[in-house]
Amino acid sequence: MSHDPGDLILLIGDFLMKNARRWTVWATRISIAWLLSSVAAGSETAMMAESRPQFVHVEGQRLVAPGGGDFHIRAIGTGSTAADPSEKDYEQIARLKFNAVTVFLGYKHFYSEAQPDKYLGTGWRRLEQHLAFARKYGLRVILQMLEIEGAQFVPIRGEAFDYRIWVQPELQKRFIKLWEAIAQCYKDEPQILGYGLFAEPVTTGTRQQWINAYQSAEDQL
Repeated sequence: MSHDPGDLILLIGDFLMKNARRWTVWATRISIAWLLSSVAAGSETAMMAESRPQFVHVEGQRLVAPGGGDFHIRAIGTGSTAADPSEKDYEQIARLKFNAVTVFLGYKHFYSEAQPDKYLGTGWRRLEQHLAFARKYGLRVILQMLEIEGAQFVPIRGEAFDYRIWVQPELQKRFIKLWEAIAQCYKDEPQILGYGLFAEPVTTGTRQQWINAYQSAEDQL
């Protein structure tokens, strides 16, 4: 069924207004430089891509869909690991012709600060639910780490800003270890389009703090 462009805009507008607190449009915001460096297929060659035909992969500056055509991202946020996902949301997203969703991750749903080496089931279960709905409705998934222990990007009135991750190496180790666990679990999952390792880092010093942390995570992943 085809839609008049004006009707489609109204549908999208109505959809976003109803979900304004939980949804964020990413289609125009995802940096292609970031995505090409962190797409799930990484820097696979064409030969390697042939052995994993269901993955979106990188060829030079292109994202290549299964079948060889260009993959152009049309993505929207679809909740987080803070709550169970809604199948109705995924159904609406697919109906509106998006081809990907962003799922926001929070460390508290994967481990507690008191026992950082003991992973909780809540985050993994909700992530599996998101992936199941994405498969059902033909959507790719971008995983974005939004809540990070010892990091903050939105000031809270009356509270000190949390910069601990930049001065406490142990927190960086926990951050990387969690990403290692996620990568190990989903390295063969073609539904995952890419990863956003760290949402909007705010450092205590220069940008080199972030560059060093990102490079450490990328090297280990």
